[in-house]
Amino acid sequence: MRIRSIWIGLATFVAVTWTLGAAQTMPSITVANKNSVLLEIIPIDQAHASKIPASLGPVAASLPVGSFLLFNHTGTPITVVVATWSYWDKAGNMQPRKIYCDGFYLSPADVQVSANDLALVTPDGCVRQEYFAHMAAGKPMLGSPLQSGLNQSLVADRNNTASVQISIDSVIFADGGIWGPDTLRYSPAILERYIARQSVVKEIDTAKAAGENVDSHLESIQAEARARKDKPSNLRAHIARSLQSSTNREGTLKWLREQAPPPQFHHIGEQ
Repeated sequence: MRIRSIWIGLATFVAVTWTLGAAQTMPSITVANKNSVLLEIIPIDQAHASKIPASLGPVAASLPVGSFLLFNHTGTPITVVVATWSYWDKAGNMQPRKIYCDGFYLSPADVQVSANDLALVTPDGCVRQEYFAHMAAGKPMLGSPLQSGLNQSLVADRNNTASVQISIDSVIFADGGIWGPDTLRYSPAILERYIARQSVVKEIDTAKAAGENVDSHLESIQAEARARKDKPSNLRAHIARSLQSSTNREGTLKWLREQAPPPQFHHIGEQ
């Protein structure tokens, strides 16, 4: 489906009919970030009903409190969204939530928010605008926020929620630009994962060229992780297990081997 630009999309926004009772006290929602010329964060709530796309309207009121629209006002796609939430209940207790919508798990990197477009962000998933109507129609989709257990628990606890604070920790654009305070320092994790994948591929390719047993090397990688118990070794072990269980090992190796390195990460705003 051809993605409409944000400017065309804005013209189709309509008010949403909210099914919550008028007498019900709605949780207060705040956004920690300031909107910028690059990005805009719009909570899914009654106060912003006029900015919710018609295609999302049928399910907007059933989304967990704190769900929001992320508008990308740039010509560069977004490949990573790292968001956090603080949920306060009526007894004054706080529960944190966070989500890593990371397109770098795939190759080429999967777009989370298209250029000049918007996406839905919830505590358990991100959905591009082009899939809103599909999701609202109840059609099957991988990682649908409407079907996630975490989001359903937040919906069920709505009446006990007093307030929610939304925060974008970082947004990473396809060109490597990082917007946000980046307190969780997520970009190094992307690079570490890439390095681990390539190191395993190199080791297995070398073993194959020498006529050595590949399964022995995969077992050795996992044993190393159990002994060292550090992040690089654990990443390598995860890849080794994936290769062990793959029904198309050569295809998986080819996919890993051909992955492009991440872009040069650099901060561009909201420090």
